[in-house]
Amino acid sequence: MVAVDADGGRVYYQDVERSRVEGEECREELGYKPVRYAWHEPPPVELRDVEDAIAPLRRALNEEEAERYRAAGADAAEAMISALEQLTPELMELEAAAILAGEAWRRGLVVAVNLAAGEERQPVHRHPLPTRRRRGSMSFYSPVPRSTLRCSLRRRPAFRAVRGGLESLDHSRREVGGHRARRE
Repeated sequence: MVAVDADGGRVYYQDVERSRVEGEECREELGYKPVRYAWHEPPPVELRDVEDAIAPLRRALNEEEAERYRAAGADAAEAMISALEQLTPELMELEAAAILAGEAWRRGLVVAVNLAAGEERQPVHRHPLPTRRRRGSMSFYSPVPRSTLRCSLRRRPAFRAVRGGLESLDHSRREVGGHRARRE
């Protein structure tokens, strides 16, 4: 939990999380002082609902935040492109979702939500969780990778029969690739 007042910002965390917080979370870089408290005690700070007060701050990114967002989006796009290149109609939805999550992970992103549907389920479900069903000639993928920011992508790769095989009709690759090209 974060507390901000005239003296600055503090991040309160339970003492059982000390090694992870001190070793991996770099809140000091953002100007917050880490403050631990006993896990069995209530937080040593008064909690207030400040959603209405901070909502306008969430709507505007400063230049550093905007650059981090662009970088995270470009990394997410690269992960999606790499995953799309590995997809085949024979894959199960779970396998395709795992490929996508793996490509995101290799780029330092964590896929917090990984939706996937094959040809049968894609037109039926708005937010499909992946299953053991085959993806078929068309599918839907919507990972939400997270670094310090959340980025959302959605692609519907498709295949069609051509002489003796399948050809990718994935026009979204160019769209995603265009995003990557703008970053370079």
